[in-house]
Amino acid sequence: MELYKPKNRAREAEKASAAEVEALMASHDETNRRWLEYELDGGKLIDFPLVTDVREDRRIRDSRFTGPERERLVTARKLLMIEENHAATPAERQAAYKRARKELGGLIVLPDVTVAALEERVAPGLDMGRQPT
Repeated sequence: MELYKPKNRAREAEKASAAEVEALMASHDETNRRWLEYELDGGKLIDFPLVTDVREDRRIRDSRFTGPERERLVTARKLLMIEENHAATPAERQAAYKRARKELGGLIVLPDVTVAALEERVAPGLDMGRQPT
């Protein structure tokens, strides 16, 4: 009977540990989901440029934007709203995307995943009318 008690306690501790690990993993997954929601939204990156991913420390040139730089950020944000507007023509969306990238040049370096997400949204309009080669 005495040997049974320590084995039983070890099993209970193992179960508790597994539950803690599952809870920790669920919390981590939720944090990643929320981060990716931010990271993949070009507009949020413009609105909140000081929120940075430590893996992308090159994103911000300077945390103190000048008046003209702030105007460029506002313009880029408006252009991204056009790029996201499905009522806009593919040409309008493409032009808005290109202008937004130009406005952000030197101010904010968009992470690769954000650029890919933006280009994926613009890409269907870019491919329309092209003939396969």
